[in-house]
Order: sequence, then C-alpha cells, then structure tokens
Amino acid sequence: MSWLDAARAIPASAVVASLGMTVSHRKYVGPCRGCGATQRSSKDKRPPMLYDKGGHALKCFACGMHFSGLWLAACAAFGRPPQAGDDWSSVRAWLVGESLLEGEGERITLKAMDLAPTIEDIPPPPVYQVAALLRSCVQPCEDEEVGAYLALRGIPLSAPCGALPRLDVYPEWWPWGRDYPLLVGGYDTQGNLRSCHARTIYKHPIGKTRWPRGYAAGWLFLDPVKARPMLQRKDHNVSAVLICEGLTDYLAASCAAASDPSLAVIGGASGSWRALVGAAIPSHAVIFIATDQDAVGERYAREISDALAGYQLRRIDLSQFATTNEDHHHVVA
Repeated sequence: MSWLDAARAIPASAVVASLGMTVSHRKYVGPCRGCGATQRSSKDKRPPMLYDKGGHALKCFACGMHFSGLWLAACAAFGRPPQAGDDWSSVRAWLVGESLLEGEGERITLKAMDLAPTIEDIPPPPVYQVAALLRSCVQPCEDEEVGAYLALRGIPLSAPCGALPRLDVYPEWWPWGRDYPLLVGGYDTQGNLRSCHARTIYKHPIGKTRWPRGYAAGWLFLDPVKARPMLQRKDHNVSAVLICEGLTDYLAASCAAASDPSLAVIGGASGSWRALVGAAIPSHAVIFIATDQDAVGERYAREISDALAGYQLRRIDLSQFATTNEDHHHVVA
C-alpha cells in the first residue's frame, strides 16, 4: 500500500479529532481550515463545516470547499489549501507514520489538485431563479451600506447594479446571504443572462466576489442601455466600446458614459474575456481597453486583444481620471 492510499483511507473525523477542532451536535465542525470561517454566514452562527454520512468527508458552507481527511490535514499543515510545489513530507509523516515511509528525508511535491477530494457537481439553479434574485435587488440609494460603499468610491448611486434585499432565507444555491450584497448580472456574447456577480463591501475571509453555486464565474458585465442591446443586435448607434477590468471601474465608467449614446461599456474580471469572442460589436467600432497597470492587467489586455482581433484597439489608462480608494481602482469622470 502506498502512503497516498493509506492517507486517503483516513476519515476526516479522525483528522478533526487530532486537530482538536470544535464539533457541535456531532456533525458541525469549525473553524474551516480552508477559508478560516468560524460560522456559516453573518446570520447563521453554526460552525461552517458539516460531516457527510459516516464522517469520512466534510463540506464548508462558507466557502464551498470539500475536505477529505488528507485534504484537511494538508490545509492544517500549510495554513491554507495546498498549492503546486508544496512539500508534503510533513503531511505524510503525520498521517501515515514513519513505519510506512520510503525515502525518508526526500522532498515530496505533488500536483495538489490531483489530491483534492471528489466533489459532486452541484446542480446549478435554473437561470430564471438567478434572474429573480437580480430583480429582487433594490436600488443602491435604498440600501445604506451599499450606497455608502459606492459613494466612498465616487460612484453615483444610479450605477447599473443592485443591492441584495435582506431576507430571512436565501436560496440554497446562494449560501452567502448578505455577505455579498452588491450584485450585477453576468452575460454572454449575445447579451443573455448567464449568472450574476456579487461583491462584498467589507473585507471577507473567503474573498471579495462570489456567484451562484454551480455557476461559472467568468461572464461579462454589460451596461443595460447600450452594451447589452448592442450584443443583442438591437442598438446600431454604438461606435466605441470601453472595456474595463473590475466591477467598480465598470460601474463608474457606465455612469460617466451614460450621456453618450455612442459609447458602450463592458466590464469583466478573471475568466470573463473569453466571452468576448464572437461578440456582436459593430465592425467599425473602436475598442478602448482599460485594464490595471500591473501584471494581471497586462494579461487581461492581451486576452481582450486576442478575443477582439480585427477591431481598432486602443489601450488607455483610466488613472488620469482616478479617484483614490482602497482597491486602487480608477474611476472615469
């Protein structure tokens, strides 16, 4: 038996006991060793992790990560989910003992994701349910917290986004509750709603953005007056398209361009730019690319240029219109 086979056979419950993690009602476990959450959400105070039947694996309802005993032990050893290049020697020694070791003292590096526990596909909600959640959102001016977040960044409260309503119960596929209250739609090349993109307005231990369970993250943000009708081939007046990196830049630019009927604004984040391939942008339109001036922004600019090869492309720096905020985003004015 290899050490991996032996380690994979160790149930998560054994690792939980070894780590001294908190267990309540024999099934709720915390804190999450992947995201650090101590409870499911701001409203649900139960520990975030739940055993499957038999205690062989765990699932965190705060970040959605699944844990086998091996994966949980690795997260504890590294202080985070495993990454490529990590040395698994200490994990091996802890889980299976010195008697099963071969080549003691050798550095063990593995493709971390090959060891991730098997995760059953989460059935995505029908898109009409996602649309209903978006329609239920209130205007930013009606939500004090979201309104303050936008105002601090110089973004008008008329920005094309919504504030998640305060509900007693949210859909099962939306376990984030009000932790991510700023929402916009996520659209494909034809302007069809495919998902939604949510952002936290405070620092959150599992990241600043989320989307419905079972849905992909990378879709486009489209200003509803010009960009979406353009992709649906309903607006033929657009002669320029501004493509922004990040949600806040997209919102600010959409407001700034609202009075110009010829300028459409599209936003996106990691994974979004593939949706630009085949987009129904008029062939005569000039494409302005406004991504951050860093390594990631440079990569996004190349991905956008590749997706829209054949158009007139111009890289611009929105920092000349900048207003300072904590994320160093730039706001068009």
